[in-house]
Amino acid sequence: MDKKISDLKKKIEVLNTTTDGIIGLQKKYEREIQEIAVAQASVTLETRILDTKMGLVQKQFEKLCPGVKPEDMPKAMEQMKQTVDKLQAELAEKTSTDRDNAQELLEIMRQLKENDEMPVKAKEKLDQMRAELAVVNKEKDNLKVEIEEKKRKLKKATEKKAAKMQEMEKRSESNRIKKQMLKDRIAKRQFSQRMARNNLMHERNIYRRVPDFTQLAIKFPEFLKVCSLDLNGTAHVDFKNPDTLRILTKCLLKQDFQLDVEIPPGKLVPTLPLRLNYILWIEDIMEKMGIAEPVGMDIGCGASCVYPLLAAKWKGWQMFGTDITDEIAKSARENVSRNQLEEKIHIIQQEEDAPIFTEVLQNRESLHFCMCNPPFFDDTTTSPENRTGRRAAPRNAPTGNSTELACSGGEVAFIERILEESIKVSDRVSIFTTMIGIKHDLGVLVKKLRHKGITNYIETHFCQGNTTRWGLAWTFREDLLLRRVQCINPSLSDSNRKSVNFSLSNTSEESVRFIIEKLKRIFRDLEAAIEVLEESTSRVDWIVRAHTNTWSHQRRKRRQMLQNEPSATTSPERKKIRLDDKPILVAEVFLTPRDNQVKLELMYLNGELGRDGIHQVLQYIINNWRRTDQKTPVRTEEQNEEDLETISKQELGS
Repeated sequence: MDKKISDLKKKIEVLNTTTDGIIGLQKKYEREIQEIAVAQASVTLETRILDTKMGLVQKQFEKLCPGVKPEDMPKAMEQMKQTVDKLQAELAEKTSTDRDNAQELLEIMRQLKENDEMPVKAKEKLDQMRAELAVVNKEKDNLKVEIEEKKRKLKKATEKKAAKMQEMEKRSESNRIKKQMLKDRIAKRQFSQRMARNNLMHERNIYRRVPDFTQLAIKFPEFLKVCSLDLNGTAHVDFKNPDTLRILTKCLLKQDFQLDVEIPPGKLVPTLPLRLNYILWIEDIMEKMGIAEPVGMDIGCGASCVYPLLAAKWKGWQMFGTDITDEIAKSARENVSRNQLEEKIHIIQQEEDAPIFTEVLQNRESLHFCMCNPPFFDDTTTSPENRTGRRAAPRNAPTGNSTELACSGGEVAFIERILEESIKVSDRVSIFTTMIGIKHDLGVLVKKLRHKGITNYIETHFCQGNTTRWGLAWTFREDLLLRRVQCINPSLSDSNRKSVNFSLSNTSEESVRFIIEKLKRIFRDLEAAIEVLEESTSRVDWIVRAHTNTWSHQRRKRRQMLQNEPSATTSPERKKIRLDDKPILVAEVFLTPRDNQVKLELMYLNGELGRDGIHQVLQYIINNWRRTDQKTPVRTEEQNEEDLETISKQELGS
């Protein structure tokens, strides 16, 4: 019995111990449940904080994205990506903590399940914790959904920005292509304009085509040092540098004309295209004179002596060069000697006030021509006045010293001095020519020629890029009509022409021959002598000379005929041509059949009546074209040939 009682006491003690353990375990579970509740509240709070942060991030993103520039977009995208990664890391950390809590809770549940004697309160608390855990999981799922949605929106915004950047890149590429096309178009237009200016050069000028500066730099190392090369290896010339111009001119003379020319620093650097234009123009005049090897004179040859050197080496002419400065004359002789042209070129140093032609004509009986590139400016100026303000700036740098560029009175006074002396040596120098640097001075000098009674002259102009110079030539020889020389610029010769078209009933040779004979009758009626240069049914070329004005006052003459005045009814004797008379009008007549018309052109060549006389004669032909069939007193073929022979003898004698 006592044993049973002791066993029962032991069981009660064990039961009490177990109960205390259960109570202690219950308290432990209660504490853990409280900790879980606190953790759950903390998770809820942190979840809300994350929501708030995500909202702030979204607002910040919406604020930043519209103002983000294309070049800053990658940086903004990187910042957004870092923010999302941070949120994902925080979410992963909270998820790991919740997972650990859930594992611990499952372990507790497993232990409680093994002890069926767990109190009801613990079960209720467990159910509550399960419910709270389900809410946390739901919120966590919602947070994941929101994060995925924000990721999707961020990806969509990124793709949209990338598309915009691609569109902007396409537009930028399109604009770049358009700019390049515009640059190419401008370059092409500039090249066309430059080539158009080059086309105004003489047709035989080799510099109508721009020299290849790259090949020139390869051939001449000294030119390579002063030119610049781009990435393509193309050479470019700085035309504003006087030393570069000097070396360029020296290399071009060596390459194109085999001339070794030394141009002293500080002296005038000749522009070769203008010099060639001048020489070729004189060559055209010499061809009209029928002179193959002319003898010429360069007034003021300069240190380079470029005109005599080119004329002797290139054309084989005999040349005299004059200058007033000892230093320049010495340099010119050295250039002549360096090229072994002493037999063809003679350099003479003159006194400043000495006659221009006297010393040269002491060594030579006569000259075929003289040429001159005078100092353009007066002592008080070194550049021409830009009256309109539209003149383009010179492309080349100015070169030369004051002696070469300026003189007292400028080029007008210098050329007027040549004009005065040309009258004295008119029988020993055939053609007088000069270059003119200022357009206004050309008109002044033409007036001075006409004031001296010189009507046999011709004008032209020489072009090189933006630079234009003018040429003026005159002669006292009646057998050489300078206006028959083809001008470099056709518009200058066109101003001397007047034309009219006559209709043809058919284009047969008989119809053209009828018009030719009809036109002859009109000129014979005007007492004009006809010199036939060419006459066929395809082209007519005559020289017509009139010594008296028989075409003016035609109405008065017709009234006299109608009034039966004796001087009008009878066939009067025509006024005889005096041998000492100069023609008052010399014109060249062109007759060209074309389609069903014949074009009649009259070009003024010489005579005191000038271009107005051509206009008057042409108007007379138009007015009297239908009257030539009437019986009017006309000169016979024999009378016309006799007059022409008389005029020819007179001109040969002069």
